[in-house]
Amino acid sequence: MWIPGSIFRRKNILLGVTGSIAAFKACNLASTLSKFDAHVRTILTASALHFVGPTSFVSLTNDTAYTDQDYWSSNIRSLHIELGRWADVLVVAPATANTLAKIANGFADNLLTSTVLGCNKPLVLVPAMNVRMYENKITQENLDKLRNLGCVVVEPEVGHLADGEVGKGRFPEIETILFHIARAVVPQDLSGRNIVVTAGPTREYIDEVRFISNPSSGKMGYALAQALALRGADVTLLSGPVTLDVPQGVRLLQFESVSELMQLMEHFLPEADAVVMAAAVGDFTTERREGKLRRQ
Repeated sequence: MWIPGSIFRRKNILLGVTGSIAAFKACNLASTLSKFDAHVRTILTASALHFVGPTSFVSLTNDTAYTDQDYWSSNIRSLHIELGRWADVLVVAPATANTLAKIANGFADNLLTSTVLGCNKPLVLVPAMNVRMYENKITQENLDKLRNLGCVVVEPEVGHLADGEVGKGRFPEIETILFHIARAVVPQDLSGRNIVVTAGPTREYIDEVRFISNPSSGKMGYALAQALALRGADVTLLSGPVTLDVPQGVRLLQFESVSELMQLMEHFLPEADAVVMAAAVGDFTTERREGKLRRQ
């Protein structure tokens, strides 16, 4: 993972869990954030309690998990306001179509929606539901409205769903969610900037099976690309042949030879605000022969 865990250290993250079959995956999210030394408190809706319980989140985060019962019985005055003040970021994962509709239209009929309405911190929403519910025009209108209000909507993934259908609606990978949470707590001082990053080695082929290269891993360029993306930049990563996971929020294009890299650079340079040259480019090229050269 290219996202440094130190970003989350001592951050106050309020996690809202709603009534989706994906609610159990929120346990993994809470656990991961806690391992990065984030302070994680949880709010579970009444529907979420059909899938997971507060004890799981208390055990994983060593912090409080709230339900609607706490809304009415808590000794904390205006619990929903206090939780909003405490949080650095509010994450609703998974977010059902029902909860998205409530938030989009200003409903405050439970502890979670009341906290959302009374919180002026970044809001990250992670929809998870059946594909037809997700693609429903009403749900899409609610999501558009939430985006226009400044909420971060993490797109669900395409795949097999709990009801046996295949389509868009799966709970995203944890690293994808972490990227959007990190962006919410990191200054976006590079927002709107187009930055090109090069990484990895080049290959200059001698024949069809042999080439001249170097042992560059590409890790520096990939880490730089992720760091720039976390600060809001639109990052284009030009990568030589490496075996690395693609950083979150980064557009990847691949090359092998120096000439391929040059073509990509000529295409993207005119629109770039900055270029980070971290590729290990070969110093010379060869005349490529057809087939495999025989031994002399």
